[in-house]
Amino acid sequence: MKAIIPLAGTGFKSKYKTVHQLKSLIPLAHQESICYIIDQLEIQNVREIIIIVGFYGERVIEFLTQKYPEIVFHFVFQKFREGLAHAIYLCREYIEEEEPLIIQLGDSLLELDYSKIDTNQNYIGVKTVNNPSNFGIVKIENGIIVDFEEKPKHPTSNLAMAGFYYLSKTTLFFEVLTQLIKGDIKTDNEFQLTEVLNLLAEKEFYFEPLMISEWFNLGDFEKLMRTNEYFLKNRSHENNSPQADIVNSIIIPPVYIHSNAKVMNSIIGPYVTIGQNCVIENSQIKHGIVCQNAQLNGVMLSKHLIGANSIVKGNPISMNLEENAELYL
Repeated sequence: MKAIIPLAGTGFKSKYKTVHQLKSLIPLAHQESICYIIDQLEIQNVREIIIIVGFYGERVIEFLTQKYPEIVFHFVFQKFREGLAHAIYLCREYIEEEEPLIIQLGDSLLELDYSKIDTNQNYIGVKTVNNPSNFGIVKIENGIIVDFEEKPKHPTSNLAMAGFYYLSKTTLFFEVLTQLIKGDIKTDNEFQLTEVLNLLAEKEFYFEPLMISEWFNLGDFEKLMRTNEYFLKNRSHENNSPQADIVNSIIIPPVYIHSNAKVMNSIIGPYVTIGQNCVIENSQIKHGIVCQNAQLNGVMLSKHLIGANSIVKGNPISMNLEENAELYL
């Protein structure tokens, strides 16, 4: 069995703008976000994964090939963002006829029970939401999904697609997908996966709903902060970094500090992730994420994302800082 993970998005939406920080490489507690997905797939004996990359794709390629040498990766570059269906279409040459396939969106971290999957059936992960107009929505009859809507103004249910798809066979799926692309059938100027799923339903190729217990969508800053807090709190047994260089500092859990990071004369926590090779001095930070190779000195931060390779000096209170930024206050 193979898996496809689309990672071609450019960043995530903050209150002010789209921040150009690779979501897949943002550390959440003890590891980067993409690792939670791949670790789950490894448990299911998935050893071949197609990754769809775009913005800064070379960094994703370098990270994954070094992190998971036992997995065969195929990297597909999506030059233009033409929708999820188009991204998956680009992977077709790597999927054999009637081969089972998992598709999981790279910005959706899920707690799901694989034991509930009958490998002879097809599944879509779903979760009840309060604002269904913001999601792809499914309608269920007699235990199967009979209709799909993409961000409907008048939704017929509150069950949202959570970014997980299991196909027991893929031949018809890719035939319909190819028809959509070749026919230039777009919605809102993109090739939508929901259109493919509706066409499959018309051909009596059905999916069953797979209820997701926890769904963390990394699409915006607020959701990213909540996800970081969840993993720090609920994976406390993995949040130990005894080799980290911590000097004259107070740590208020839950906190994860990478073993290669240095913290001096600072107060850290609660709910802080500090990535590898970071240096934190004379600072007080809580409720946030400091990405790889960042340097902080003399700052007080609350609810923040500091991008990789950034330098922050001064006294900011709350911020989102892109990769390679330098800020002196």
